Amino acid sequence: MPVILTQREGGVGSGRAHLGVPSDGTYEDGLLSLTPSTSIADATDAINEVLADLAPAQPGTLANAELVNSATLYTGILPQGLSSNWYQDGKSAGDTLYDVINTSTLTLSSPNPSDIFGPGDEGFLIAKHNEAGAGLNIVARLDIEANFDETVLGPAVQDLTTWDNAGAGDVVADGVVLFSNSKGSLQVTWCGWHNNFNAWQRMNAALNINNLDEGFNSFRLTHNLVAGDKNSKISKVWYDDDTYTLSFSALPTVVENTINSSKYISGVRYYSLTDTFDISYTAENVFRKCYHISQVSNYRFEGKNSSVIKNPTSVPVYTDSFSISETISADRYDYYDIDTRLQVTLNHPWKASVSAQSASENRLYCGYGNVSTDKLEYCLDENYRLPNGAYDTVPTLTGQWNSQATLSGAQALVFNRHIEYPNVDLTSSLPSGNPNYTGFAGDCYYLRGFYDSDPHNNVDLEISGDFINGLSSLGSGDVNLEIKLPSQTGWLDAGKSYNVAVFTGSDGDGCLLSITGDVLNITFGTFSTSLSGGVIVIRVTFRNSNRYISYLSVGW
Repeated sequence: MPVILTQREGGVGSGRAHLGVPSDGTYEDGLLSLTPSTSIADATDAINEVLADLAPAQPGTLANAELVNSATLYTGILPQGLSSNWYQDGKSAGDTLYDVINTSTLTLSSPNPSDIFGPGDEGFLIAKHNEAGAGLNIVARLDIEANFDETVLGPAVQDLTTWDNAGAGDVVADGVVLFSNSKGSLQVTWCGWHNNFNAWQRMNAALNINNLDEGFNSFRLTHNLVAGDKNSKISKVWYDDDTYTLSFSALPTVVENTINSSKYISGVRYYSLTDTFDISYTAENVFRKCYHISQVSNYRFEGKNSSVIKNPTSVPVYTDSFSISETISADRYDYYDIDTRLQVTLNHPWKASVSAQSASENRLYCGYGNVSTDKLEYCLDENYRLPNGAYDTVPTLTGQWNSQATLSGAQALVFNRHIEYPNVDLTSSLPSGNPNYTGFAGDCYYLRGFYDSDPHNNVDLEISGDFINGLSSLGSGDVNLEIKLPSQTGWLDAGKSYNVAVFTGSDGDGCLLSITGDVLNITFGTFSTSLSGGVIVIRVTFRNSNRYISYLSVGW
């Protein structure tokens, strides 16, 4: 018998009408715990809750969503003197901006991570623009509900080229609504089923901005629904239309202030630790129209241990030049250079960095002390260098050479991390007063000693540079090499092969066993360093300026 619903006390809306008995006589064969006395309202609520459990999740909304910005955002500090458009959203000169773009075009699209929002079949979609602090004003509307084609069922998607219903006279064509201020457009870029469930419709949308004015702009996307507006977060940007590039109006310069050090090698004076210099440079356009938050410029004097960051000490006007003029002190220990210069880089949040360096002035610098050892020679000092002599007795190996004295006669030059024939004019090098080492003729010598406490009758002598390619026996070739065990042998010829049959340890006897790369294997025959105080002395003869040495070491 059919169930007849009647208006009782409180009416159907009060939930007092009962289901009655179904045609199969029972509700127990179903999913829900229903009885004939269950109210229609309760049964409807229970069925609706089951459907909610079975349905997939609904799409999100625009409420407080972050719009995705396609433009690169930069961070900079606001200078003074800009138009009022820049000093919006509570910003003042000296404040940091985190959302600056250097292009007048960008796209703001529906939110990450899902890039969707719903319902995609209801309400108006509204674009709002705050231009130069004028407040968020509506610039475009699209009537979603009027455009939505209810005959299109999933998985098909809406044909957005037919979405031509806008509002308030907005210009719309093929689903694109032009901003009323001519600075962009609003469009829905996708609309269809959400989670394969036709009851849920979702959509993507985008604000295509193509004509920003400089300074502050902000945008919001609003979904106007019967239940209330769903507003995205406000997207804020500051657009910089400045086209000036960074440049130097005064290139970097370095001028000697005080020279306190006394670093000499082979009579050549070098700048070194504690010497001071006046440096200067002037930069342009570094404050347009924002400036770098931490490094407007940085410089590196090659005689300093680290680079120096320079920023303005007060908030500048955006058209100001940036001038640096200060005195610095050399403090770079392990550094050698024959043309020490000042390197400067100008930086900006988005403009290309620009670098320049001071002019070449052949400024000599050596921050090394005595780094040579009893087994190694780095060609950076002359602590182990010996004057030319017979060495029939064991010499004191260090402190025998006066590096401050100008070379004369037949003395080889230590310069530019080389041991070489003196053939360079240093009178135009800085510091001033350096010698002219040209005009030398004849053989020039370099001697030094090596020591090891253990006894040896042979040695591996490594000589880097292009020395070995010019090595010949005494009196021939570009360079000669002699080795002596003081008090034991004469000057043995390391450019001549060892011959046991004639070797007596006398001057000119050959002592070369082999050459492998830069390493000469030398023998002393039956003689040993145990009787020479553990010392050997080498004498290099440069017969011309064709060859040089960059490193010496012994392996016992």
